Amino acid sequence: MGTDLLEGLKLENKLRSIVQDSRLSDVYHHNYSFELPRYEDLNEWKNRCNELREAILISSGLWPFPNKCALQAKIFDKVEFDDFTVEKVLFESYPGFYVTGNLYRPKVQKGPFPAILNPHGHWENGRLEMSDLTEIPTRCANFAKMGFVAFSYDMVGYVDSRQIDHELSGVEQELWGVSLLGLQLWNSIRSLDFLQSLPDVDPEQIGCTGASGGATQTFLLGAVDERLKVGAPVSMISSYMQGGCKCENAPYLRMEGTTNVEIAAMFAPRPMLMTGNTGDWTNNIPHLEFPYIQNIYRLFDSVEKTEYFYIKAEHNYNKATREVVYNWFRVHFQGNSAPWEEVKVNFGDVNQFRIFPSPESMYKLKDADEIITNLKQEKIDRLDAARNESIEPYYKALKFLMGLNNDSGYVQAIKPDDIYYGKQYKDEDTDQIAIAQYVVKLEKQDVNIPLSILKSKSVSNKNEIVLFAHPGGSKGILEDSKSRKIVNDWLKKGIQVATFDAFLTGASLKPFSQSGRNTNLDQYFTTYNYTDSVYRVQDIVHIYQFLLDCQYDRLHIVGLEDAGLWVSAALPFLKNVHSATVDLNGFNTESDADYINHFFIPHFRAVGGIETCFQLAEPKTLKIFNCSQSGKDSILKVIDKQKIEFHMFETLVEAFDLEMTKYL
Repeated sequence: MGTDLLEGLKLENKLRSIVQDSRLSDVYHHNYSFELPRYEDLNEWKNRCNELREAILISSGLWPFPNKCALQAKIFDKVEFDDFTVEKVLFESYPGFYVTGNLYRPKVQKGPFPAILNPHGHWENGRLEMSDLTEIPTRCANFAKMGFVAFSYDMVGYVDSRQIDHELSGVEQELWGVSLLGLQLWNSIRSLDFLQSLPDVDPEQIGCTGASGGATQTFLLGAVDERLKVGAPVSMISSYMQGGCKCENAPYLRMEGTTNVEIAAMFAPRPMLMTGNTGDWTNNIPHLEFPYIQNIYRLFDSVEKTEYFYIKAEHNYNKATREVVYNWFRVHFQGNSAPWEEVKVNFGDVNQFRIFPSPESMYKLKDADEIITNLKQEKIDRLDAARNESIEPYYKALKFLMGLNNDSGYVQAIKPDDIYYGKQYKDEDTDQIAIAQYVVKLEKQDVNIPLSILKSKSVSNKNEIVLFAHPGGSKGILEDSKSRKIVNDWLKKGIQVATFDAFLTGASLKPFSQSGRNTNLDQYFTTYNYTDSVYRVQDIVHIYQFLLDCQYDRLHIVGLEDAGLWVSAALPFLKNVHSATVDLNGFNTESDADYINHFFIPHFRAVGGIETCFQLAEPKTLKIFNCSQSGKDSILKVIDKQKIEFHMFETLVEAFDLEMTKYL
């Protein structure tokens, strides 16, 4: 039976009332005015580009890079004009998922020709828009007249690309890394493949231009694909507006202050023209965004390869802007500096360029559910192959998802006595327990995590400690009878117990917030902000690192209830763990709903979820309990029992070998 050492102990963690956690207030969004980071060294910038490129691929769901299927391109229904032709194009970017568009070719000139990709923005009529704001068929026809092959293609959900709606979204898709942005970026990559496959195209001379959402597609493509040689993103690059559509805001794309300005700058040192207008979010281009990007080109000694055009106008890709863009490509691909004056073309009804003039004509194509299911299955197949060969590449992706890529950890741990008026906020010792308290301060943000370390006064304490994570925070181990018994057992063995309030749990909810962060501030919340689950994993990693630096002989870690999931996800990043005991709380590792409701992290299932965390973890001993049957099966497949001592139990009582009579 024994004595309850925790009798009279109050772990109120009052330090939370005097230390800050900027994560509660710093919620970013697509209209946030970001400060642009400065780069004065070329190697520093190249390293940043490598980070950004990987971030773009992971956030767009294109990591690991998908297998490229045969395009099965169909070019048909040629319409002839005086000096150019227009054809319909249909090819597969994924098996059964089609890119739809029009190919504009010179009629009388001899190739091979440079080629221009023309993604479009959110115009009402998509690639067939003919209005004062933009005339996409006119632009493509003029490219052809100038001696370029031009390909205009649909955004997902526009004109002829109707297999998937342009409103595709949802937390389930976020879990798997399936998004409009990813689909469109992949379509752009495959459109480059398509142009390079044409005998009348010079495969080394391909450029891209689009406005608004089409500009987003332009600089994202340029960031991940070096085959794009010249770019002209129009009416988009801004430090304070990053795109107002789901197709421009994939989860994790713009974490920790990343903006379109940095992404567009990745085009350097390839020639890039950027344009701005007085009447939209590009109004600061002359004195902010362009000088910033020009400085990146300066690192390459290539300032002459970037320019800007600025006009008094609303959001547009109008005739004046188009003519500047024509000349940009003309100079850099043809060496021709003679200005081109746009030629007006009488197309008749541009709907003649439609591929599927009615929904009925699409009836043989795969629908969205089938396509998305296939995309998920490809991710599963790639993951299964990696599990059998090498799972290590997934460590880096997992580290990125947990926000630990550039994390320099904690800066210092401060005792309350060293904080002004701190003593009055210290939890007091009892007759049986001594409490040492610290505030673990992180470097990246104004984040402070109070930590309590408990020691028994009645035994000789070992240089050994267990970090205890509970969804109720420090008070949770007192209020939950089973947790209380476990802590008693550790303390009676002379093992110290470290306890803390993870992000938005326990005292972390007071006094700052009772309901959490304002996740409704932006519909693209996870594009700019980590989820609560990620922050809890980070807290565990930082607290554990502090304890590791304290030079304990042995470190253990325990996670109960949903905190078992946080500990599981943290394990790959914890060194020298003597034992880890985690409660999976009935969690079904095969259930999207369980991830959404208990441990939501975008892209997490795409990298293998909890199973990958266990496969990458290296504690000396790992104990798992309270696991669903499907979870047992999937976890047992990935655990390397030659590397770690592994045990699976049904209940907490079995996992800790408890005598619960007194505490139940």
